[in-house]
Formats: sequence, C-alpha cells, structure tokens
Amino acid sequence: MKREREQNPSQGGGLAIKILVVGGVAGSIIGKGGSVISEIKQEFNIKMHISGNDDLFPGSMERVVYLGGENPEMIKGAARKVVSKIAEGAARRAEKNGESSDPATMEISVTLSLPSGAVGAVIGKGGSYLKAVRDASGCTIRLAQREEAQVYPSERLTSIRGSTPGCQTVVDMLIDKMAEDPGMSQYQVRGAGRGGQPLS
Repeated sequence: MKREREQNPSQGGGLAIKILVVGGVAGSIIGKGGSVISEIKQEFNIKMHISGNDDLFPGSMERVVYLGGENPEMIKGAARKVVSKIAEGAARRAEKNGESSDPATMEISVTLSLPSGAVGAVIGKGGSYLKAVRDASGCTIRLAQREEAQVYPSERLTSIRGSTPGCQTVVDMLIDKMAEDPGMSQYQVRGAGRGGQPLS
C-alpha cells in the first residue's frame, strides 16, 4: 500500500496538482478502510495518492494529496472535494476552540505545491493572471519566493486564504491555467513527500 502511495502518476503524462493537508484531514480524505479516497477516484476517474505519516512535505508537518489525470474538469472536481475536507477540518478545530465553525462562511487556508515550471504562467505577464484569480475568488494568494524553495527547488508552495468557495475557485483557475500546457504540471519528483526520488 505504501509503495503504491509513493508512486508518481505524472510519470506517464497528463495533468497533476498537489495539495498539502494536516494529518487529521488526510485521514478524513482516506476514510475508513480507504472508502472515501476510493469513492473520489472512482467518481472522477483520476489517480489519487496521499503521502504517509512518515513522508511529509519537506520543511512542513503536512502530508501531500496528489491528484493526476487527463481531464482537467475531473481533477478540479476532486480538488474541490479535498478543499471541502480542509474546510471541515478547520470547522472542527474552530468548534473545539469555541469559535465560529460554519465551513460555508469561515475563512480557511489551503496550500498547493505547484511545479516550478508552472509558476510563470500562473503569475501571468506583469502579474495579470494572478490578479484575475484574486479578483474572481476574493482570496489572498501568496507564492513562495524562489529563495524559499531551496529545500524543494522543483516545486513552489502557494498559500491561499479565503472562503471555501473562494479557495475552490483559485484551485479551479490554477488547474485551468496549467491545463493550457500540461507539460508545466509535470512534477520532477516521484512520490508525494520527502521520500520521493528524481524521475529518470
């Protein structure tokens, strides 16, 4: 099972995206006996892998959800499900702290790890595309600077904060942009977390 989880579906081409999640959210995405992840894979006909507890994204305490396939609409649908799970996890934590816990209205944080090759297109000429995404979603979006990516130079973290629908819009628009040139979304590292090896 662990071996399957660490393989990189992008090896054969197509489109892919990685979303970072904390352990509790990863568990809810997997589901009892793998039931939820199996349902998502079947519903959207995609390749979906989650790194293990011992295979966190470098420099973080988060696991990686990898979504890959040929159809951008299917990847977007699966990504929306993942964002919804992140919102549910945030709502549970807020409720424990006695804070507002309505996942439909509360602000959440979503972190993507994009292939470095996709960053230029995602930003757009003079920042035009990133501005359009911000305007459409109402979210705050921050791409890690190049010097911040030294631990994992082939990927760039993108932090999103806003409402659940807003974060889903951001993810949709970034996937749409990468779909214009699927070569941009080819991850150079096999495996979802720090245990990955460079593709030959």
